[in-house]
Amino acid sequence: MSQLGCVASCRYLEVNSAWAFATLREVDGQLFRALEERCLSGSGCLLVDATPQQLANLTWAFATVGHGSEGELFELVAREARPKLGDFSMQGIANLVWAFATAGVDATELFQAVGDKLMSDGGRLLDRSPDAQIAFGVDLTAVLQSFRARGFTHPVMHWAQTEGLRQLGQHLDLTIVGSLSPAPRSLGTLPDMPEFVFNDEDRCVVLKPPGWQVDTEGDEEDFIEEAHSAREMLSGFMISTFSGMQLPILTDRRCKKGFLHRLDVPSSGLILAAKTYDAYFDLLGQLACGNISRDYVVMLHGFLAASRGIFQVSLDKDVGATWSAKSAVLESGGKASSTRLRVGGYVFAQQHQPLTIVAMRIDSGRRHQIRVQSAYAGHPTVTDRRYTVELVYDADARWCKRNFLHRFSLAFCDSEGAHQSARAALPTDLREVMWHVTPKE
Repeated sequence: MSQLGCVASCRYLEVNSAWAFATLREVDGQLFRALEERCLSGSGCLLVDATPQQLANLTWAFATVGHGSEGELFELVAREARPKLGDFSMQGIANLVWAFATAGVDATELFQAVGDKLMSDGGRLLDRSPDAQIAFGVDLTAVLQSFRARGFTHPVMHWAQTEGLRQLGQHLDLTIVGSLSPAPRSLGTLPDMPEFVFNDEDRCVVLKPPGWQVDTEGDEEDFIEEAHSAREMLSGFMISTFSGMQLPILTDRRCKKGFLHRLDVPSSGLILAAKTYDAYFDLLGQLACGNISRDYVVMLHGFLAASRGIFQVSLDKDVGATWSAKSAVLESGGKASSTRLRVGGYVFAQQHQPLTIVAMRIDSGRRHQIRVQSAYAGHPTVTDRRYTVELVYDADARWCKRNFLHRFSLAFCDSEGAHQSARAALPTDLREVMWHVTPKE
């Protein structure tokens, strides 16, 4: 094999090793230090001929495991990536930008170049296939979210929200046609049915009762608490409600069937959903740029200090929990998650068990974010089978039949740009729980 071939082969193996270990969330510090040294040797000559995919995979791997935040490796990657941005896939760009944002490395010049490229590519977006258009729109919002996380601003953010994403959605509404699938035969076997709190021509807010699943493709609950094993799919409710209307997004898994976010099966609360592609990408842009607020009321174990104003940790999938889709707090790497909170009051449950009622607003939307962060802080949510020990869960379940977590408020903009808000009072089952607690004197 030629010397050039050997170098290419070594680079391929090193990038693949980093990617494989990061995918498994295996943080071998010695291995990643060795990989970093190899990449940095000879002033980064191994990276000179690296392909765009290799550069994206390498930085994604190091950011995922939280290694290389000193910045030298990332600086070399940025230097090599900038002139090659035209050859990056859109997903590769999204992964590259996410990696730099997560690692906390200054990448102003790279981000500027990425923003310029996206502005240019957006002008040719409508010439692509619907699949490519949807993928571009989803990856574009991921880039916007990473920009926001680093406090970086670029004209592409305004363009995407006011023009690019709206044009994309409107074009998809004109080109994608289809009929709705028949509603599930067993719709409504649970005691409570969803209801609309806000219902506009192209978007709506649905109040999800406990036991109903927001069944976005690839993001389902893999394990359902025993009390909610008889679940219903919220997409079935949407299809049944709007049967006879041409709303193909309601069955389009590429766009999560129109749902903008999830809510855990045992929880109740408000869900924002789009009926058109125009609304979906408009709202997705709002979500990426932090213009949609989501507020919750939660009951936690223990007395949480009133001065505690935020939960801020890195989360990722718990790879040790092979039987369920759990999340775990990581000391390094992972996805940043932030939840602002305000203590509403202190109460006692049976046997003088101290509890705190808290209002929370999430700045990010990670799987089980509030439940994981609260448990990590030593104040798990009441009746949480996944993130408390069985003894605590069993004791809670005697007086609170399901997880005490309710999304009571959503704020967003409608199709005309006017601010809208939706609210939902505490549901009956959680109001009944309040009869089992007494305020702290």
